[in-house]
Amino acid sequence: MDADNNRIKYFGEITNAANMQYAYKWVIWNTATVGGFETTAAKACAKQAQSGGKTLNSVGSTSGGWTWCYTNAGSFQVNYTINPYYNPNATGETFYVSFETIAQKIISNASSSNQAISLLAEAYLEAVATSIFNTNPSKQFVQLSDLLSQFELNKTLRT
Repeated sequence: MDADNNRIKYFGEITNAANMQYAYKWVIWNTATVGGFETTAAKACAKQAQSGGKTLNSVGSTSGGWTWCYTNAGSFQVNYTINPYYNPNATGETFYVSFETIAQKIISNASSSNQAISLLAEAYLEAVATSIFNTNPSKQFVQLSDLLSQFELNKTLRT
């Protein structure tokens, strides 16, 4: 949350080819054809099978960094290894959404004629309100201390 600027800050998915956010990678046997590696054994198996026009039936257990992949036409292995491009500080593209935009969407959803949408919005509002006043700050969806400044800015005094 970027309370000072009245907005929420979030990061999109990292889409670089090296998958820098992962310390380890699953190496696909035919890297030149299928693009190098994936983040899970199952994804690596599926990608390798698909590149060979095969159907992945199952993924075996991993032993010693190797995992067997079973297809309709046989089996092959993928290997779990260190990602040389790992960057623990890698982040996706930064996006911002204003509090006003979020508020308008919640209000719109809460007053929706679609009962499912309005009930979800009500449940969301109740969960947020309940969490704000939780005595354990780590369980607060939004920190009460962040909201106090917003309350002050938006208060109206009756005369």
